[in-house]
Amino acid sequence: MSRSWFHRKRTAAAIAALAPLSLRYSKAALNAAPAAGPSAADLEAAFQACWDSADLQEGRLARSERRRPRFEGR
Repeated sequence: MSRSWFHRKRTAAAIAALAPLSLRYSKAALNAAPAAGPSAADLEAAFQACWDSADLQEGRLARSERRRPRFEGR
């Protein structure tokens, strides 16, 4: 197997471990095009959902406890 395959696998695993709601927002924001895609209101709602989520609280708690977070997408 090539080094790039291992790099892609490691990168994919790192992304998969991130907070699901934040990833959903980031994907929507990056895929938004001026003529199509989510509206500014939809992006704002997704952003607010991240800040209001249990995952945000878990991330903060995990950081204060110096452990990996266990995100659940809520």
